[in-house]
Amino acid sequence: MVTMLPPKVKLMLALREHRMHHVLWHIVRDNWEAEDDDGEPVFSDAEKQSIKDIGWEPPRPSLDKDGFRKENNKSGEDFLFMHRQMILHVNTLLSEIGDTSYPKVVGWTRVPPLNDPEYPVPPVWNSAQDSIKTCKTDDYYSNIMVLRENDFTNPEYLSGLTLGQLGSQLEYRIHNGMHLRWASDPGEERPLVYPSDADTIDTKWDNPSYDYLADPYSSHVNHIFWKLHGWIDDRITDWMRARNITGEVPWSVEWDMNIMPQHGLIHEPHLMAKMDDGTNNIINRMEEVAKIVNKPNLITPFSVIDDGII
Repeated sequence: MVTMLPPKVKLMLALREHRMHHVLWHIVRDNWEAEDDDGEPVFSDAEKQSIKDIGWEPPRPSLDKDGFRKENNKSGEDFLFMHRQMILHVNTLLSEIGDTSYPKVVGWTRVPPLNDPEYPVPPVWNSAQDSIKTCKTDDYYSNIMVLRENDFTNPEYLSGLTLGQLGSQLEYRIHNGMHLRWASDPGEERPLVYPSDADTIDTKWDNPSYDYLADPYSSHVNHIFWKLHGWIDDRITDWMRARNITGEVPWSVEWDMNIMPQHGLIHEPHLMAKMDDGTNNIINRMEEVAKIVNKPNLITPFSVIDDGII
């Protein structure tokens, strides 16, 4: 049975600070080392310095200059940890709400198969990107996605990976494809680059109804996001079991949770949608980063599929 997010949770996730955090987290780390078609850095040295000054330098870039995974630099741990923090925040609010129909985030037990009655693949629409069309095909599921799922649930395969390698492979070999496969026609889609005469992302995209799964500005507002990321998060448990590890997750890197915004997400006082000077400062800093990264040559989040940009 499909259970939708409680309205209060959806409203919290639709707040601008949550939307900005999620989209910038993905964009900055994906493009930190990227180069355009002319071999020029997507972010200039001056732009990188500005991003650093605002506090948004990624701890580890996730892709190299050509858009391929950096599997061995522990950026995969960043991916797993940040999204586990997102689940923690949602579960905190769910515990306050006490909705017995949705007490906590629970991921899919398996990636929904072909013709799944509860989680069918939404149809392709006319303006859908080629990458979305590809990920929605039966061939993609049967010949790529199900094979990846088998790898990521196979103890023998998992035991040969570091936690960072696991996170990197999950993100780019199956997670991105899952976002695109279960995306529905958004009707009107947010432009990835906002007009040069605009100061920021138009606030009309902050409406809770905008929950497009293929846009990191909105994907986490969609109930499918939490089934998908619950499945991703459960792979950490499988990995620990495969390597006979008990207790806490053995993260090999540390994150300062008092430093916004890379891994602290939105601090607890702001979790319940309270607005104060601290929240406004967080938003203002993210708005500044958004201006810097507002350019047409970006590697767009979720576009790196199976070790290549499609």
